[in-house]
Amino acid sequence: LNVYDAKTGEKLKELFTGTGIMAGATTYEIDGEQYVAVMAGYGGAPTDYFPQDAALHQYQNNGRIICFKLNGGETPLPPRTVKIPTPEPPDMKINSALVDRGSVLYWDYCEVCHGGFGEPPPNSTWPEGHMSQHPDLSKMPKDVHKVFKEIVLGGIFSSAGMASFSRSLKEEDVEAIHHYLVKIQQDAYDQLKKAAGD
Repeated sequence: LNVYDAKTGEKLKELFTGTGIMAGATTYEIDGEQYVAVMAGYGGAPTDYFPQDAALHQYQNNGRIICFKLNGGETPLPPRTVKIPTPEPPDMKINSALVDRGSVLYWDYCEVCHGGFGEPPPNSTWPEGHMSQHPDLSKMPKDVHKVFKEIVLGGIFSSAGMASFSRSLKEEDVEAIHHYLVKIQQDAYDQLKKAAGD
């Protein structure tokens, strides 16, 4: 965030917030001092992917309001992004045909919110995958795998923002998506074990 003198255009200050700032700042005055308040972080227009130098790779992007004034204190940065290790996948026999179908369905219905596991979409020239503030479905714990169908079709997580997709997806569609996600998780977990020498 850059601060300029309204009369001269001189740049007075450059501030790093650790998150994106949404349009529509507001300004107000208290006891003769001017303040500027902005909404920052998650909650604006969605984007398809974040460049490698985006702050999201280093800082959590939770929505917040930040208020500034001239000669104010340091801008509080959000917490650092925590890299979640890939947990052991469920013991499940993977069906390759379902994986292929699930891949198509995932990129059609799920990727826009849940991201692309650090990979670009199929047949894309994007340099990197879609990072997301929503859960990375390639890192689901086993207890979440157990209720995957109930989450997607039953809407048991609707209070947390994950609505039911029962109007768009059938049970066999969800099964295919689940097979795809377990395959992605299994591959990532195997790579971690190999790197660790297991």
